[in-house]
Amino acid sequence: MQRTGLRLKDYLLCVAALRPLEAWELEQAFAAWRQGDAKARRLIEERHLHAVVAWVQPYRGCGVGFGRLLECGNRALLKALRHPPVERSADLAEHLRQAVEQAVEDRFLSRHQA
Repeated sequence: MQRTGLRLKDYLLCVAALRPLEAWELEQAFAAWRQGDAKARRLIEERHLHAVVAWVQPYRGCGVGFGRLLECGNRALLKALRHPPVERSADLAEHLRQAVEQAVEDRFLSRHQA
């Protein structure tokens, strides 16, 4: 159990070290990604990991470990970024937030309500 805590702590420290993209950086990366640049997609993925932490935070009290919530959220993030989901980079964060929250609710909350 202690070992899992260390991994989660290390993950959170790594994610905290990544700064969010500036608006112009996101716009450039988004344009490159829409042209098929895998490095740009990876940059967008990495720089939104901190947001996943914030998006799953409200679900901490639902009886599921924070690590599992993050895992679910990160998978939803990667799935949502397989193909450019929106036309404008300004809409990207909202699209990703909805995908992450929906995945967490589908995976963990549906069985608690049944």
